Amino acid sequence: MKLLLYLFVLHTPFIFAQKRTFYPPVRKMGQIAHLLRLSPKNLFSKNFYQRAKSYLKQKTKGIPVCGHQFVNNADYSKELLEVNQSRLQPTQENSFHFYNKPEDWENFAKKQIGYCRGFAIVGSSFSQRSVFASELSSEQLNYLAHTQRFSYLKELPEKGSEAWDKLINRLTQEIVDGEVRIIPGYKNLYELSQAHETQLRILVLEAWAKYTTSLDTFHMVRQMYREITPQYAENFVTFMKTRLQAGHNSLIYFSLDPSNTPEEKKFLMKKLSPNVIHVVEAIGLEEIEHGFYRLKIWDRNFPAEENPKSLYINTETGHTFYPQWGKEYPYAKGYLSDIGIPVENEFHHAQTLDSWGAFRLEFPNIYKELVQKRKL
Repeated sequence: MKLLLYLFVLHTPFIFAQKRTFYPPVRKMGQIAHLLRLSPKNLFSKNFYQRAKSYLKQKTKGIPVCGHQFVNNADYSKELLEVNQSRLQPTQENSFHFYNKPEDWENFAKKQIGYCRGFAIVGSSFSQRSVFASELSSEQLNYLAHTQRFSYLKELPEKGSEAWDKLINRLTQEIVDGEVRIIPGYKNLYELSQAHETQLRILVLEAWAKYTTSLDTFHMVRQMYREITPQYAENFVTFMKTRLQAGHNSLIYFSLDPSNTPEEKKFLMKKLSPNVIHVVEAIGLEEIEHGFYRLKIWDRNFPAEENPKSLYINTETGHTFYPQWGKEYPYAKGYLSDIGIPVENEFHHAQTLDSWGAFRLEFPNIYKELVQKRKL
């Protein structure tokens, strides 16, 4: 009994922190605690507020971490993230060489449900925060090697050695954690994931576990049994417009609508509900006709040549439809019961802005030349 009481007290702040409608101040503190890698009990510490305030000031340059505040900084964001524009569309070079398919994981991990959320988080992290040494000149690399930020480039270990593997493991982890890093020895993510497949798979698994086992996922499951209203669909489309205009590929989640299944399938759908929640990257939006939109998505369950996929949103009726699921789940006809933004998306954008902002401030000429080279 004492143990149960202790666990309840210890985790109550995170229960409140992940609520979407209630307790916004507590939720904000909980998310910052997560970024600061504080255990839940540290939320009660006397200096937590000061640490959180310091984080907001130092790491986001005054841009709020939580909430949908980035719309006020869309011009700055678009200008800064211009460096990533060529990376935001599906290409083999910017993809893993393995996919979120059972046959790709049968010899690596026991696959209970899909790792789509891990694929989306890690894949978009590399799209937006990785620089491969082949993109820079030898003069630029030599200059960067003599700076504190990239001093690891000065004396690289032998490729394939244990020290080399440790270096690549550290750099890839730091990219996922929010830093811009230069990866030596490889031309792109596809080549990197071939040479360091185990490390990249581990990053996918860790990112998946970090968020999919959170209360945010239980919220997604609960929302499967609601109806997307026209107003909600309109709000979602508006948010997507601001995000894409700001140069950021937002992560989105959506779930299959069990109410469109025959009665004999409903119990099965409820039992397997985590399997019909999907996380992808939104990469484009176009209005086909008044109130009817096509949202282009990068679904990393599939090779780059099979992307982008399309998701359709009708803001007049609220009907939302993913044709790919119409093929995979024909009894549900591909209709969705929920669509939204996972909790990590705001952190992802803030970290990307912060990291590239610091890079451009310290190395303005290299940043400018990188932007130009990636446009070619």
